[in-house]
Amino acid sequence: LNIPHVWTEGIEMDVRWEEYTLWDFPGQMELYPSHRLFLACETAVYVLVVNGRRGDLARCMQQLYKWLSLIRSGMREGGNQVVARIVVTHTDALLPDSRSALLLNVHERARTLFGNHFDFGERCYVTLYECSDGCDVDDIRTELVRLRSVLPQNRQLPASYQAICDEVVTMAREIPQWPVVPLTSIDWREQQEQALPCLQDLGFVRQTTDKLILEPVTWLS
Repeated sequence: LNIPHVWTEGIEMDVRWEEYTLWDFPGQMELYPSHRLFLACETAVYVLVVNGRRGDLARCMQQLYKWLSLIRSGMREGGNQVVARIVVTHTDALLPDSRSALLLNVHERARTLFGNHFDFGERCYVTLYECSDGCDVDDIRTELVRLRSVLPQNRQLPASYQAICDEVVTMAREIPQWPVVPLTSIDWREQQEQALPCLQDLGFVRQTTDKLILEPVTWLS
């Protein structure tokens, strides 16, 4: 199959599922610093998708280790296990026995390395182009709906995001002249001395000595 690869730019959100808001995080390394602000929420469910094209366990675990380590870095010490489910894709060319062995080994290895901090469920899931229903696609959704019914409804802030919020509040109290203002209070046309630095920090514009350059935004700040 000659299917073009479509990059995820920024964080794509999908609210088609009544039970969830889906956040699709891109995998480019340069975007990881901003990911930490939104990951490691104990009441979220993480669907970790890995490429099992060659049936290579080490390659699958390398992909998993990258994401699990990132989520783990934002978790608070002594917190509950975070719920995650693993989906292995691109296994259509593997023999059925090899595919089954790969799914089993990935699941067991993930539990061995990260089982103290993550709940990976009973098995890995697989997607197959040769199946009209995508193979485990319906099973994944059924499992996610089940999890939503048993997980607590309160939405805790990720630890790293909460730490930044606390630091901003502390600085604002210690330095009264520090310009902490909500974005909605800025008059973007009249108060350019406030608006331009804010837009530059967000990555929307770049100011040179004689011009203002609009930047294409491909990440979430």
